[in-house]
Amino acid sequence: MRPMLLQRAAGAFALFAMLAATAHAAPAPQAVGAALAAAVGAEGTGTLTFDSATGSGDTVTLSAVKIVSPHGDETVTIPAIVLTGVADRPAGGYSAASLTFDKGSGTARGRTITWATGVLSDVTIPTPDEMKGTTALRPFRTMTVANISVTGKDFATPATIASVDAAFGDVVGDAPSSIHVHVAKIDLPLDALGNGMAGTLAGMLAYKSVQADLTIDSAYDAAAHTGEIKALTLDVANVGKLTLAVKASEVSPAAIAAKAAVQATQPAGQPQTTHSGVKLDSVTLRLDNAGVVERLLDLQAQTLGGSRDDVRQMVLTGALPFALSFVDSPAFRDQFTAALTTFLKDPRSLTIRLAPGAPVAFGAVLHTALHKPGALPDLLSASVEANN
Repeated sequence: MRPMLLQRAAGAFALFAMLAATAHAAPAPQAVGAALAAAVGAEGTGTLTFDSATGSGDTVTLSAVKIVSPHGDETVTIPAIVLTGVADRPAGGYSAASLTFDKGSGTARGRTITWATGVLSDVTIPTPDEMKGTTALRPFRTMTVANISVTGKDFATPATIASVDAAFGDVVGDAPSSIHVHVAKIDLPLDALGNGMAGTLAGMLAYKSVQADLTIDSAYDAAAHTGEIKALTLDVANVGKLTLAVKASEVSPAAIAAKAAVQATQPAGQPQTTHSGVKLDSVTLRLDNAGVVERLLDLQAQTLGGSRDDVRQMVLTGALPFALSFVDSPAFRDQFTAALTTFLKDPRSLTIRLAPGAPVAFGAVLHTALHKPGALPDLLSASVEANN
C-alpha cells in the first residue's frame, strides 16, 4: 500500500505543480504584440507593426517596430520594444512593469526626431474597446526619454533636449490626480526659430541660441472638483523665468469634454451656446528677469538714438498711459504704473495676480473680455507688484 500512496501523492503534486505553472504562465509574446498593435490602431490614429515577438519568462521583445500615421506622412521607428513583468489584465489586455524603446526615431512634416533612451513604467495595454470608451485610463505611470535631437530642412543645426520626464498620479474619477512634466536643457539654435517674429526678435536682441527648461506641475482633486496648475515654468537662460499658477473650481474633465463635443457640432462662426461650468479661483503670473528687459531697452534706445532712460520715459509717459486708458479702475491704473516704474528702473521681477473674492465663471470672464475688457481688473481683483 505504501508504494501506491507514494505514487498517488506524487501524481497529485505533479498535477498541482502543472496547474500552478499554467496559472502563472507568461503571456504569449505574439499575443502581447498583437494587443499593443490593436490598442495603437483602435482609434484610427496609427498602425503599429513589428517583425517578430520573442519571450523569456515574463519579458517580451518586439523587434523592428514601426508606427505609421493613416496617411503615411508620419512614421516612428524603434529597433526593439522590450516589456518586462508582463501579465494578463482582468479586463483584458496586458500590464507591464516597464517598456523600453531605445534608439528610436520619428519623421513628420520634414523634421526628424531621434532619442537615445526611452522607458515607461507601470504600463497598461488596454483593449480596443477600452481605447474607444469613455473610462479614463492611465497608459503608464512615468516616462523618461533622454538625449533627444531634432533636425529639419529649415534649420541646419540640430535642436537638442537633454531629457523629458513625465509622471502621472492615480486616475481618480475621470483624470489623473497629478501630472508632472520636466523638459530639461532645451537647446534651440537661432535658425530653428525660423523667420517669424520669435526668430527675428531673438536675432535683433543678439541671441545666438535659446537654452531653456520647462516644468509643469498640476493636480486634480476629483472629490472637491478642483484643478490646479501649481507651476508652469519656462526658464530661459539670459532671458528670464516665466511662472504661471492657476487654480479653478467646479472642474470635471468629462463634463468639459462633453460640452466641447456639443460646441464642435455648432456651425462655424455661431456664438457659443454652451459654456463649461469651470470657475476661476486665482491666477499668478510672474516674470523673473535675467537680461531680456535690458536688451529690449538697449534695442529701442539704439533705434531711437537715445538712452535707456529715454526709453523708460517714453514708455511711462506715452505708451503706458495710452494702454491703461482702456482700464476702468483708477486704482489699478495707478498701481500698474507704479509697479512698472519700479520694474523698469531695476528690472528684477514683475508679478500679476488675479484673486477674486469668490470664484468667477469662465463664461463671465470670456464675456467681459469680449464686450467690456476694461472691467476685467475689477471683476478679477487684479493686482501688480514689482521686485517682490
